[in-house]
Amino acid sequence: MQEVRKNILFYTQVCYLDIALEYIRLISQSFHVHVVIELPASMRRSNILDINVNLAAYGPIVSYRDVKHTWNIGYLGKYLEHCASVHFAVYPSNRFADIFRTSRSLISLFNRLKVDYYHLDDLSPRLLLLIPHLYSVRKKLILNVHDPKQHKGEFELKRYLLKSFFFRFVYKYMVYSDYSKTRLSDIIDGKNKQIVNLKMMPYTVFSDFKPAEYRIDPEHFLISFIGRISSYKGINVFIEAAKIVNGHYPEQKFMVAGKRVPNYQLEYSVEDLARFNILINEKYLSNSELTGIVLDSSIIVCPYQEATQSGVVMTAHALERPVLVTNCGGLPENIEHGETGLIAGSISAESVAENILYYLNNNLFKKMEVAIHKKNNNKTIRAYNLNEVKQLYSSI
Repeated sequence: MQEVRKNILFYTQVCYLDIALEYIRLISQSFHVHVVIELPASMRRSNILDINVNLAAYGPIVSYRDVKHTWNIGYLGKYLEHCASVHFAVYPSNRFADIFRTSRSLISLFNRLKVDYYHLDDLSPRLLLLIPHLYSVRKKLILNVHDPKQHKGEFELKRYLLKSFFFRFVYKYMVYSDYSKTRLSDIIDGKNKQIVNLKMMPYTVFSDFKPAEYRIDPEHFLISFIGRISSYKGINVFIEAAKIVNGHYPEQKFMVAGKRVPNYQLEYSVEDLARFNILINEKYLSNSELTGIVLDSSIIVCPYQEATQSGVVMTAHALERPVLVTNCGGLPENIEHGETGLIAGSISAESVAENILYYLNNNLFKKMEVAIHKKNNNKTIRAYNLNEVKQLYSSI
C-alpha cells in the first residue's frame, strides 16, 4: 500500500529565499509542499529577487505560475516544479489596511489547503496579525531559526518580542548549524523541544547567472568581501588585512561589495582605500553582478565578529570559490581547512592577512576549486538532510 504523502505549508521570506529554494527542492519530491513567499514592496530587489513592478496593482495572494514571466522569475522554476502550489503573499505597503488585507487572505488560503504542518522559515513582523490562527494550530507548527539572537548593530525590538512569544509555544525547530542548535537550546529549554540541525547546501541558483563564455583569469583575480555591510561582519578587519597583504603583493586588488545597513558608517574614504587597491562597490547587487564578482575572485573573505552560519559561504561554494572565515560561531562548520577554504585562528587583521598570504604564497586556488567541485557533487549531505526532515515531519 502506497504511503500517503503529508501536506506541508512552507512559509518563507525573500531574505531567506536563496537557502529556502534548496530546502524546497529537497522536500517537494517526498511531500506535498505548498510554498508561500512573503513579498513586501521593500524586498522586491533583495536577495535573489529583482522584481520591477508595482505591487499595488496585484491582489494580496499571487500565484507564481501567473507572474513568473511578467516578473521575470522563471529561474526559480526548477526549484518549485514539484511543489503542490506556490504563492506570493503581497504587501504593497506597511499600512495597516494592506497588512490586514493580506493577512486575512492568507488565513483563507491556509484553511483551504488543510495542511498537516505549518513550517515557518523564521519570523517576520508581518505575521503579527496571523498569531491567533498560528496559535490555534500550534501543535502543527515548526519554526526555522536562522539567528537565535540578533546580530550586533541590527537589533529590532519587534523581532525580539515576536521570537520571545513564539518560543513559548513552538515545540519543533530547524536550524542550519551546530552552533545555532546549542544557542537556541539555551534560549528555549531545548530538553523539552525538538531541534533538527540540517547541513547547509550550496546556493545553486547563482550558477544560473554565470556568463555563457566566462573565462578564468587568475592573473587578475580579486580577493573579495561580499554581502550586507554591517558592523558585525568585520569590514575593518578585512580592510586592515588587505593593507597588510598589499605590502607583500602590491598588485593584488581587493573588493568590498554589497549594500550597507542603515546607520552603519565606513571608517575609510574611497580615496584612502584606493591607495591599497581596495575597491568599494556599495550597492544592492543583482544576481548577475554578485555572480560576476564571486567568479572574478580567487577567494571570498568572511571576517565576521559573530555568526550563526553564512549564506556567503554557500554562494561562493556554488560557484566553486573557496572562502576564508574567522573561527566564529557556525562559520567553520562549512569549511574544510586547507581544502575548501581557510579558517583564521583569531578575529584579527593579522590572522586574516596571514591566511591570505598563505593562500597566495602556495597558489591554492586550483586545489581548492577541485575540492569544492567534488564536495558539491557529493549526495551525502542531501541524503542526510532528507532523513532529518522526515523525522521532523513524522509526528507532532
